[in-house]
Amino acid sequence: MSSSLRSPTRIFAMTILAACLLFCGGQAFADVETGFWGIAIDGSGDFVLGYNAGLTAFNPGTGINGSAWYDYPGTDNTPDTADDWFNTWFSDQPYEPNMIKYISLAINATPIDVNQDAWFDVTINWTDPTTWNPDSGDYTPNAPPLPPLDSPYILRATPVSFFWDADANGGNGAWIPPGAIAGIEPLLVAALELTPPLPYCPEWVSVDARGENILLNGVLTMNCVPVPEPASLALLGLGLFGLVFRKRFVA
Repeated sequence: MSSSLRSPTRIFAMTILAACLLFCGGQAFADVETGFWGIAIDGSGDFVLGYNAGLTAFNPGTGINGSAWYDYPGTDNTPDTADDWFNTWFSDQPYEPNMIKYISLAINATPIDVNQDAWFDVTINWTDPTTWNPDSGDYTPNAPPLPPLDSPYILRATPVSFFWDADANGGNGAWIPPGAIAGIEPLLVAALELTPPLPYCPEWVSVDARGENILLNGVLTMNCVPVPEPASLALLGLGLFGLVFRKRFVA
């Protein structure tokens, strides 16, 4: 065998390639799930019926039960108030304690009436496997915890929050804080990602929304992948060692 094939550079490259195949392969080749959602909330914080039906060609929604939205009472425990969470659930894979789940949310928002103030909160929810399981008295197979069930069965990420100030920008209106893409107001584009990923794959995942005078829609992306094997981590560490060795060899 020629010496070039045994050089530190070749060894390092082959080690990193093997590590990536094992360490990254699970996520790269796992099935990615997507869910589409859309909702309108009027100036009183009430869900506007028929929004999905009116925009079927644009965003039909793919949540359970015909992309239904469920009203979870807010802190005052009274339905149909501005601090309610409107929630749409997406059927997920069975609970997997030995896998991890990446979840991200793309959000498009537009005031219903751009001449009036608007606001919204949007977040990601998932079922808590320690409480939502067959040992729970409220558990329903093949169904998420629907109202009035909420805590302790549902966990929520910190929401993204925006306010539309109709009087800002010389009366043309502006988002506070500004949207992710400038120059397209009154449309706002935002995103939310769970970081780090969940250390398990929950049974159910959902989108929560609340606000006033707002049209919302977007895409929920989910990816349940295997936890990296110890051998993969060892190979990655070996690759890093090869890099150090290569630098010393070259020097």
